[in-house]
Amino acid sequence: MAHHEGKGLSRREFLKLSAMAAAAATVSVPVLAGCGGRKVLGPGSAEGPGLALVNGHVADVEKGEMLLNQVLVLDRGRVAAIFPMGARDLEGLETLDLAGGFVVPGLMDAHCHSTLSSTAKMGWADGLAHLGQMRSQYENCVKSGVTTIRDTGAMPGMLHRFLSDIQRGDINGPRVIYCNSIINPKGGHPDIPPTAVHPLANLGAIFTGLVGAYYEGDEGLEEALAEHTKNAHFIKLTMDRESLFCGKPDLAVYEDRHLARIFSLADAKGLPVAAHALTSWGFNRVTRFPVHSLEHMVADRELTDEQARRVGDLKAFVVPTLHLAMTCLVEEAYDELPPEYDTEFIHELLALRREELLPWPKGLLPRGFHGNNILALKKFGECPRQDMPGKNIYLVRPEVFFDMALRCRANLAKLVQAGVTVGAGMDAGLPFSYFGQLHLELEMLHRAGLSRAEVLRAATANNAKILGISDKVGSLAPGKLADLVVLEKNPLDDILAYRTPRLVFKEGVLAHSA
Repeated sequence: MAHHEGKGLSRREFLKLSAMAAAAATVSVPVLAGCGGRKVLGPGSAEGPGLALVNGHVADVEKGEMLLNQVLVLDRGRVAAIFPMGARDLEGLETLDLAGGFVVPGLMDAHCHSTLSSTAKMGWADGLAHLGQMRSQYENCVKSGVTTIRDTGAMPGMLHRFLSDIQRGDINGPRVIYCNSIINPKGGHPDIPPTAVHPLANLGAIFTGLVGAYYEGDEGLEEALAEHTKNAHFIKLTMDRESLFCGKPDLAVYEDRHLARIFSLADAKGLPVAAHALTSWGFNRVTRFPVHSLEHMVADRELTDEQARRVGDLKAFVVPTLHLAMTCLVEEAYDELPPEYDTEFIHELLALRREELLPWPKGLLPRGFHGNNILALKKFGECPRQDMPGKNIYLVRPEVFFDMALRCRANLAKLVQAGVTVGAGMDAGLPFSYFGQLHLELEMLHRAGLSRAEVLRAATANNAKILGISDKVGSLAPGKLADLVVLEKNPLDDILAYRTPRLVFKEGVLAHSA
C-alpha cells in the first residue's frame, strides 16, 4: 500500500511506522477470522517496544466524551494504558505525536456483503475485475477506519479464500465476523438468479458457493444448517414474504417448524440469529423467536410502541442500514414523485443521493462497475416494471425505500425510546453501497435522529456487542485490542469527521496513513 508522510509525523517517525503499514496484527484471537498477519516488528507490535501516542484526544464512547490531551500506550497489540499528558514518564517507549488528532476505536460495519462487488451486472470477461474489486473492498475498509466487519451473507468459497489472504497479510483487511451463506427456503430472498449479475455465475458457484443456501424440505434444511453453521459466528435468515424486485411474485417463507428447528439449533450451538426484516409482517413473525438482531428498518408501517417494546424485551439489537434509504431512493422510477413522498426530508435525501452517490467515487471501484449501476437506473424508463424479470432485469421496488425514508426517523426514535441497542452497517457490496463509505451510514443515522455520541457508540461499542466481541474491541481501554482511528476533527462536534481518517491501527500495528 502506498503511503505519504502524514500530518503530525516527522520524517523519521513516519519511515519507522510505515514499515508496519499493510501488515495485520500479530496477536492471535482464534475465535475471530482475519486477525493474523505477517510478522512485522515495530512499536506496539507483539515483539517490538511499546508505542506511546501523545498529544491526542481520546474518545470515551460509553460516556460520549472526548478526553483531552491524553497519552495512549500500545503494547503487544493491545491498549496498555491511557493517561493525561505529563502524568507518567514515557522513558523506554517509542512516541508518536498526534498533533491534536482525535482518537476513536476502530469502526465496525455490522452489515455488509464482502463477496459482492457492488455492481449491477458484469460482462463475460469481467471475472478477474470482479475478484480484484472484492480484494480491494477489504482494503477500502481499513483505509476508511473500519477494522471489523460482519459479513451477513457471502459466497463461502470466496470468503474463506479472502480470509486466508487477510490472515497471511496478503490483503490489508479487517477482521471478519461471518455467517457463510444465508439459510433460506428455495424461492426466498434474495430472489435474483446469479446469472443476472454474471453469465457464468452458476458454473462459478461450484467453486465459490452462493450468497443464499436455498434448501428444500426437512432434509435440505438439515444439510444447509450442517454446512453453513460450520465455523460460522452467527446464522442469517430473511423474513419478508414480499420480493424487493420489480415484477417478482411473493417469496417463499419458512415453515413454522423450520424456524423452530433453526432457533433450536442456534441455541444448542450458541450461535446468534440475525434476521432481515424490511416489512412489519417479517418483523412480527421473527420477533416470536429469540432473534439476536434485526437487520434493516421496517419500511411499510410505523412501528407501534408495543412492537418496539417487544424488541427491547427480547434484548435484540437493530442494525437499521439507513444508507439504503438513500442508495435505493430511485427517483428515476417516477415521471413525477408521488405526493406522499413530497416531503422535505425525502427531498434532502434525493439531493444527497445526486451529490454523493451518482458521481463515480474514484478509488472505491472501477469506473465501469459504477457505470453499470448508472445504466441500470435507465431501465426504469425503458421497460414496464412488471416485465423486468422476463427480460433479466432486476431492479428494486422504489416504494420500499421511499417508505423507509418516510418512516425511518419515527421508527428509529421508538426503538431508542424502548431501550433497543442500535448498531451501524451500510449493506456494502450492493450497487451504490460501496466499501469505504461507512461514514455515509453514520451521517444518515445522525440525520435520522441519533446524537453524534450515539452514532459513535453505534459504530463501535454497540457493534462490538452485536458481533459478540465487546470483550476485545469497541472501546479504548487497557487490555483491549489496539484498534483505533485518528481523525482530524472531533466526531462529537462534527459528524463529517469520519470522512478524514489520518491514521488507522489494527491491533497496535499501523495499517493505514493518509
